[in-house]
Amino acid sequence: GKYKIDFIAAADQSSKMQQGEEWIDSIDPPTLVRVIEPTDWMEWAARVMIVVYNGSDKPFNLGPENVRLVLPDGSKVPVASYDELLAKAKGQQRRRAFGAALGAFARGMQSSQPGEFSGSVYNNSGRQLGTFSGTDNSGNATAQMLAQQQNRQELEGLRRRNAEDMSELASALRTTTIEPGKVIGGEVYFALPKGLQKDGT
Repeated sequence: GKYKIDFIAAADQSSKMQQGEEWIDSIDPPTLVRVIEPTDWMEWAARVMIVVYNGSDKPFNLGPENVRLVLPDGSKVPVASYDELLAKAKGQQRRRAFGAALGAFARGMQSSQPGEFSGSVYNNSGRQLGTFSGTDNSGNATAQMLAQQQNRQELEGLRRRNAEDMSELASALRTTTIEPGKVIGGEVYFALPKGLQKDGT
């Protein structure tokens, strides 16, 4: 399934819509925290964009370790660290590469198999005169070219998907010092518990 988080603003927070996304602001002067719900769904986790403005006169650190997600029943959902996200992305890349290698191997084996044929020879009265059988190698070159083309397409798709995975990670929130008067933001990923994943939201 695919998942996303649907936040509900608390009494001391404000909520507004911006181009289909809900923004929830928490103001604890002199700091502002904005939570932005993404409109897309994810396969194994839920994510949210967090933007923090430091209006104080001292720097402070912000990272995934400073974020908590508490469900209405009081249970906490763990935040995935950048290292966990990277390991997950690399694991997905390894699985995709293994699947692509198996597919390429199978296509290679199939395209190298010669076509076999056999039959019988009959005269005009239907009497069998003999049998024949043989191997036709003429189709191998075409089958191999097609297999190579499919392998190249799959490899390009694999590279594109891997690049997308790494591009998504670039927006993940990592521990950063926010200087006074500055704003920092990034996406925080929540690894949803198995029981919650059945619900979808």
